[in-house]
Amino acid sequence: MVTQVDNYNRLALAVASWVKPRAIALVSQHTFVTSLNESLRNSNSLRTFVNMFGLDLRNYSVVDELGFLIEPLLNRLTSTYLVETLQKLASNEEVIPMAKEIVTAALQAVPNKPGQRINVFGIMLDTNDLKSLQDTINQLD
Repeated sequence: MVTQVDNYNRLALAVASWVKPRAIALVSQHTFVTSLNESLRNSNSLRTFVNMFGLDLRNYSVVDELGFLIEPLLNRLTSTYLVETLQKLASNEEVIPMAKEIVTAALQAVPNKPGQRINVFGIMLDTNDLKSLQDTINQLD
């Protein structure tokens, strides 16, 4: 049985694909991750253990090792929470035009913001980020 994917899910999947590289970059720069990487590199007791598995701690990154978790988690979050939120904001027919309007409004606001970046839930986005999101959403047509 084939089910048709509605605009809510199409938009949510598009946003998830756009967010993924940004999420990986954010997680990679997080203090906890950089501290963990440094602890692994500098721990003599762990170095012996890790060397048994042939890992080069000089180039090791927790995100490189566990980055595969980001995509399924993003897909789960978007397919559940983002879709539910979108359903409250607009009809199936209006959700993609609404998303386009929001991105256009954000692009117009960016030049007036400090550092020419807009803060969306603690994530700083510049014109390039927003144009990339706009392109991703435009591909849904």
